[in-house]
Amino acid sequence: MESFLRTAGIKLTYVPFGGGAPATNALLGGHVMAVLATLGLDASRMPITRDAPAWFHPGRSGTLRLGLVDNTITDKDLAIPRVIASIARKAPDVVIRIAIDTPEALIAELGNGGIDIALWDILGKVTGQPCSKLWGGPVRNEVRTYCHLGGGRMEDFYETPVDNAKRFADLAREAVANGYTAFKSMAVPPTLPLEGLKPVRTAERCVAAMREAVGEGIDIMVDCHARPSPAMGLQFAKALEPYGLYWFEEPCWPESVDGLAEVQRSVVTAIATGERLVGQHAYRPLLEQQACSVLQPDITHCGGLTSARRIAALAEAYRVSLAPHNPQGPVSTAASIEFGFATPSYIICETVHEDVPWRAEVVSEGFTVEKKGRIVRPNTRPGLGIEINEAEVRRHPFQQEILQRVFLSDGSVGDW
Repeated sequence: MESFLRTAGIKLTYVPFGGGAPATNALLGGHVMAVLATLGLDASRMPITRDAPAWFHPGRSGTLRLGLVDNTITDKDLAIPRVIASIARKAPDVVIRIAIDTPEALIAELGNGGIDIALWDILGKVTGQPCSKLWGGPVRNEVRTYCHLGGGRMEDFYETPVDNAKRFADLAREAVANGYTAFKSMAVPPTLPLEGLKPVRTAERCVAAMREAVGEGIDIMVDCHARPSPAMGLQFAKALEPYGLYWFEEPCWPESVDGLAEVQRSVVTAIATGERLVGQHAYRPLLEQQACSVLQPDITHCGGLTSARRIAALAEAYRVSLAPHNPQGPVSTAASIEFGFATPSYIICETVHEDVPWRAEVVSEGFTVEKKGRIVRPNTRPGLGIEINEAEVRRHPFQQEILQRVFLSDGSVGDW
């Protein structure tokens, strides 16, 4: 396999990249380095170690370590699913650890996902084909994208008070001025498991202001971030239904499948969920109970592109749309877009474009984005079509984003 890499002319490197969940980006940004380890290229002398604030415990720190031992992959294992299986078989002491308590399944899938994405990229580069052609060829001519209000600036997206409807309207106009035909907002305030009309009416005024600002030709998504209980999520969904949302996202925890199903049955608005689920099997109950109209697997959480393709097949069988969760860096975005070109049920790609001012400087991309409409044209380069400018990356060391903490009206801790 080492000779295979040399023949392919592939240089593997660790690329730190800010944005999104630190644990995710530590692995995804460095996914090619993880592949170096999995291919048996002296991983013991090239460990991946990354100090990063813990995603699930804001303010506490931990060390992310990935070590893979005695796991040389042969050319026979080139097919991506077999590579992952081979790693599991030959490296029983794989260590993917954060030095605090986090969901073990998620951490394991982060490792698998990063490796899987990188291996597909390598396979495409070796064969000289964009990954979409490895998956049967493009099924569409373009991929639509949407943005967050504020373009990815967490201060705007997460910290604009919902009672400031005018600011939401201004940010909505800004998104449209930047060429987008769809955007997502956090227009639902955190609530106790049951509250009266005040938060519901606040959310309603906020969405009404955005709709008035951009008209009916622009699609608006509202993300609850799984803050509400099923009871409150249902109230919000019904109150916002007249505004023609493109979708209403995570009205309650994804584990509350019965609650999601009740919300979806009660409104014509499409309910979207799935970003927090791990592994392909977690999506089946959502489909069987018709609990949503849009599945949102995170390609970096669900097990990589291989697992995402299987989830997409499930969604296609139920005629449920797919819109992967992707408020992340350029590697993840390239993977989502390439996946979208080859996936029939894929409807739109989540993007952040102004999370850091130097985002476009650290990578070159094989796909093109048209400013009007923010439509993506197909990648013309092998693999995921992305190349990383290592010199530019070194100019931007990791910096912690704004930590999110939510306290409810009675002082209890809420989901941010």
